[in-house]
Amino acid sequence: MGPCTHQRLCVGLMGTAARVTWVLLLFPVLAVSQGTGEWDRVMSPAAEDHLRLGETAMQRRDLPTALREFRVALRYSPKAVPIHNALGEAYLASGEVDKAVVEFRIAIALGPRFTAAYWNMGRALERRKDFVGAQSFYEGTLRLEPEWPGAHLALGRALRLQGKLSESKKELEKALAADPDSREARDQLDLTERMLKHPPEIKTPEGQRPTS
Repeated sequence: MGPCTHQRLCVGLMGTAARVTWVLLLFPVLAVSQGTGEWDRVMSPAAEDHLRLGETAMQRRDLPTALREFRVALRYSPKAVPIHNALGEAYLASGEVDKAVVEFRIAIALGPRFTAAYWNMGRALERRKDFVGAQSFYEGTLRLEPEWPGAHLALGRALRLQGKLSESKKELEKALAADPDSREARDQLDLTERMLKHPPEIKTPEGQRPTS
């Protein structure tokens, strides 16, 4: 899959749930102080050329070339949100989660309404198994694009992985309603419903009784 440089196509650390909450609270202030379209006005033609070259490299899974082209693009337009987001995706695909998080964080700060960056931050947090943080950013995605089936699916998964099964079921039902052909949404919903009917047993140390 190529880099998610368009808001409709993609969004994904702050390391802790407290930091995630702080960032989400701060973004509305950034939206007011910086505007929501600053990045549209700062991407130069040269940056666009290197961005396209990076996207083409991502489609070929040529990650070193993609990283190089995105970095060059940023030299021409350091405030271009789509480039920061694309660079973050290339880092994430390369397994460099920390660097990916930095780029997604910059993208959100510069473009508080750029949905893809929230989605990608959620993906990065999931990679870290920080499901509470992932939930926060998937919810941020849905505040910007409430009907996105993939965001409901991702949020449902993050909730299930926290053991919030009833909430997970609701989100997965929304995902399936928005995209009835989604096999993944159906499979995730079936799994969650089975877990609701047969909750996993709580393991206790040997010789101790489970507490009610």
